[in-house]
Amino acid sequence: MLDDLTVADFVTDWLDSLEFLANHVRVVTVAEEFLPRLRAMEDQSHTTLALAQYCLALTHLRDYPRAFAIASKAVKEAGLRGDRKGFVWMNLPLIRYYEETLSLPNQKFLDMTDALFAEASALKETRAAMQYIYMRAAYFRSLGDVKAARIENRRLDEYAAAQGDTRGRIFYCWTEALCLQIAEEIEQALEVIDEGRRHILPGTGDEWALLSIWCALITLGPSPDVAQDELDRVYNIVLANGEYNLIDPNRLTKTVYKLRKRDLAAGWSDLQELLRGVKKRGNRTHLRYFYLVTAEFLLTVCGRLPSGKVNETAARKLSVADIVTGLTLKLTGRFRARRMLRQFWRLLPQKHDCVLQARALICEAVLAKGDARRDKLAQAKRIAHVQELTNLANRIDKLMAQT
Repeated sequence: MLDDLTVADFVTDWLDSLEFLANHVRVVTVAEEFLPRLRAMEDQSHTTLALAQYCLALTHLRDYPRAFAIASKAVKEAGLRGDRKGFVWMNLPLIRYYEETLSLPNQKFLDMTDALFAEASALKETRAAMQYIYMRAAYFRSLGDVKAARIENRRLDEYAAAQGDTRGRIFYCWTEALCLQIAEEIEQALEVIDEGRRHILPGTGDEWALLSIWCALITLGPSPDVAQDELDRVYNIVLANGEYNLIDPNRLTKTVYKLRKRDLAAGWSDLQELLRGVKKRGNRTHLRYFYLVTAEFLLTVCGRLPSGKVNETAARKLSVADIVTGLTLKLTGRFRARRMLRQFWRLLPQKHDCVLQARALICEAVLAKGDARRDKLAQAKRIAHVQELTNLANRIDKLMAQT
C-alpha cells in the first residue's frame, strides 16, 4: 500500500504529463478517480494542483459551468485559509473561462491577470506566471489586437528564457503564428511555425497546436491539398483528447478546404453546423471569429470580395447540390453576411483598433457605396497602419482603387 505523499506526487505528475499531451479526457478521468483521496489528506498543496488541472481540462472540454463552479469555490477557500499558492493556481481556470466566454469586462480581466502574474512571480510559480502572460496574449489575439498580443508574446518568451523554461519558446512560436495568421501575414507565420517545430517534443499538445496552425496556413495557400493528410491526423488526435481549442479551428480548416475545392454544398452545411456547435459550447471568442470568417466567405461567393480565401484549386465538377447552393448564396449572400456581421459586432466588447474590426469594416465597405464605402475602407486602413500590417493595408488599397 502506497503512502499518501507517494500517491499525491504520482497523481500530480501524471496529470502534468497528460496536460503536456493535451489529453483532457484522461485528465478528467484521472482527477475524478484520485481527487477524493487527495482531499482527505492534510496537505492541500497536491489537491490544489490536481484540482486546477481538472478545472482547466473541463474548460478545454467546454464544460464551462462545472469548471467555473469548482474553481470559484476553490479560490474562495484558498483565500480564507491564506493559501497564496492555491489562490494563484485556482484562478487559472477562471481566467481561461473569462477569456473564452467574454464574461468579464476588458479592463477588469487585464487588471486581474496583472495582479495574478505578480503574485505567481513572487511565489516563484513559474508555470503559473507564464500561463498568465499567455492568457493576456490570448485575450489580445482573440480581440484582433495583434500589436498588443505580440508584445505579450515577446514578454512570455523573455520571461521563460530568464527562468530557464524552454517550453516558453514553443508557447511563443505558436501564439505568434496565430497572431500572424489572423493578420493574414501567412509567410511570416510559416517561418515562426518552422522555428517552433525545431523545439517541440513529438506527440505533445505543443505539436498538435503547431501542426493545426500549419494546416490552416497551407489550406489558405496555393496548394491546400498538401495539408490534408496531416489535417486529418491532427484532427482525429485532438478530437480523441477533447481539445476543443483545436477541434473547432481544425473543423473550420476542413470546411475552408471543401469550399476552396468547390465542394459548396458540403462546405456550407459544415460551416453552419460548426457555428451552431461553437455557439452551443460557449466559446464566444471562437464564435466571434467564425462569424467574421463566414461573412467574408459569403461576400466572396457573391463577388463582393476577391476570392483569395476560397480560390478554385484543382478542378472539381460541381454537383447539382453545389450549383443550387452556389446560386442560393449568390442571391442571399449579402443579407446573410450582414446578419453575420451584426452577430460579430455584438461580441466585440467595445471598438478597438484591431485587425478583426478592420476586416469587418472591409466587409461593410464592400456592401456599401460612395462615401460610406470610402469611409469604412479609410477606417480599416488606419487600423492596418496602427497594427503595422503591410499585407492588410495593401489589400485595402486594392479595394480603394476600385471605388
